[in-house]
Amino acid sequence: MTLNPTQTRDLDHKFQRIVIESKGRFANTSEFATFLHDNKFSEFSYKHDGMMVMAKPNTIEKYIAYARAISLIDNYLKPTNSHTQYSNLEKFQQWLSGCVIKYLNSNNASLTDITSIAKQFLSQSPPIMPTIRNVHNSLRSHLPFWAFDYSVKIISLLRSSKNYRLQSNPVFIINGVLVP
Repeated sequence: MTLNPTQTRDLDHKFQRIVIESKGRFANTSEFATFLHDNKFSEFSYKHDGMMVMAKPNTIEKYIAYARAISLIDNYLKPTNSHTQYSNLEKFQQWLSGCVIKYLNSNNASLTDITSIAKQFLSQSPPIMPTIRNVHNSLRSHLPFWAFDYSVKIISLLRSSKNYRLQSNPVFIINGVLVP
């Protein structure tokens, strides 16, 4: 599977950095997040008012919590897969994508469910925009919104050449076309 090229600050790079740096040497997620913040890894930086700034440790903790939720790392903050699965970006993207799909499936939020809900919204009169929040609210899932949001964005980022793509105004695109 060929995945899309991504930028250093995209979600896949953040999660790859988390897995690379997680070797079970941290007592808790707070300590791990502080380490990632203090080491100023570019994956956790962003532009604000024209300047590059680092994400706060509490923001990085959410990424770590998600990495644990989808089983990239375990409860001891160690990678759940071999080094070869996360040292190479393309292999990591495949692993990440698979973990996200398993996570969604196990939480009653499969890609089929998401697509079905989005199509229902678009077929109503007048159509309802299938935003991430609207779709999340219609699922029979207990996923917190932030975890669903990360999941959809990762699938969109890595598999946009397939059935999913997101535009910048978080609207689902089904089969590459927004159907009225």
